[in-house]
Amino acid sequence: MKKYYLIVIALVLLSVYSCKDSTQLNVNNNPTAVFNFSPVNIDTTTVVTFNSTGSSDPEDGQNLLRYSWDFEGDMDWTEIVTNKEMSHKYTEPGTYTVTLKVFDTQGWSGETQQTVIVNDSI
Repeated sequence: MKKYYLIVIALVLLSVYSCKDSTQLNVNNNPTAVFNFSPVNIDTTTVVTFNSTGSSDPEDGQNLLRYSWDFEGDMDWTEIVTNKEMSHKYTEPGTYTVTLKVFDTQGWSGETQQTVIVNDSI
């Protein structure tokens, strides 16, 4: 009977310590990409400022994130930078899909898109 209790106690301790160790695994989450832009009324003479300060990462925080932009939806990405703000001027009227891709220090990424409408200059 004593052996049975010792085995049960050993199994309980093993399961408790196994659970504790598994919660301490080094887990990395994708960063969250968020941006806004101004002004919202855009024509071909407007310089648009894109701001990604709303982006975040639970492991690295905001200060270690890097950013890359596709301003015209043509897969022509900017260089990966640490600047939270970028400017872009549209030379042709139209509807553009702007994509922000955010990278953390482990190389994980998150992205988001918004539509920008550019009017012809008056």
